[in-house]
Amino acid sequence: MEPVKLKGRVNRVIDESGMTQSGKGWKKRTVIVDTGSKFSNLAPVTFFGDKVSQANVSEGEQVEVTLFLGGREYNGKYYPDLSGDKIEVLGKGSVPSAPPVEPATITNGSNDDDLPF
Repeated sequence: MEPVKLKGRVNRVIDESGMTQSGKGWKKRTVIVDTGSKFSNLAPVTFFGDKVSQANVSEGEQVEVTLFLGGREYNGKYYPDLSGDKIEVLGKGSVPSAPPVEPATITNGSNDDDLPF
């Protein structure tokens, strides 16, 4: 399967670690990437093992992630999996701000200073 590239802003970074039943340690880092699309798509990209050290990013950074799409079935339900291969920081991002709003003016067609009540 060909890798997929995803660009966006890092929304959150979640680190996890533990031990297997055989006593081996494991590490996992999930990077939540906000693609900035109209419907607020948040893509959780997971890095395992040695790939965790490559995913050294901070919240708010603009990144390009190379990942593999996958999935698995469990009890008749299917779960997608976005496995990170590498991540590149493109720069510091910022949350886009709304454009300035002009104050509204309401007129009733006349220029007198009479109040309506």
